[in-house]
Amino acid sequence: MQVFGQLTDQGKAFAMRQESYTLPQGFIDDPKRFYDFVNQALMDATTVGSALWKSVKDLAEELLRKEEKHPASRSPDPGDIRKLADQISAVPTYWQALETPFRAYLLDLDGDPVEATLRWHTALKRAAYRGWEAAEEAAGRNSLGLRAAQKSKRTLFGVLANLLTGKGEQSDSKRE
Repeated sequence: MQVFGQLTDQGKAFAMRQESYTLPQGFIDDPKRFYDFVNQALMDATTVGSALWKSVKDLAEELLRKEEKHPASRSPDPGDIRKLADQISAVPTYWQALETPFRAYLLDLDGDPVEATLRWHTALKRAAYRGWEAAEEAAGRNSLGLRAAQKSKRTLFGVLANLLTGKGEQSDSKRE
């Protein structure tokens, strides 16, 4: 299967990608079931990626606070938060780390799809931690950076805890 993607901003394309994937026999045998598993896997990856992005934006906001001794002070300009968050490589690191595990997940669907999904969730967790490590590195190891990272990781770690405990997922009966 060939997949094409394009990343745009205000109508201007600034990234394009083409991928080829080998589909397992399960796709031919039961395309609906296969689609359900793959769709859920992509939704899980997007949920984790969104949580990582939210945590990175929270980190950027914490780092930009003018008066660190007064956490209730007004928030920095949203444009500044976005600019700083865009410079932190956490989200690209996350998505890059999922390329090989996603290919393995597709092939593993021929075996036990539930086990394949558990391995996929483990890969999501690893990739998210890798991305968050990039964010922590960008924040710095001084007291301001460490404090900001500690406050900002709640969203990401909450989503990972829910994903890995099965909360919010489709039940196995819906998948089978």
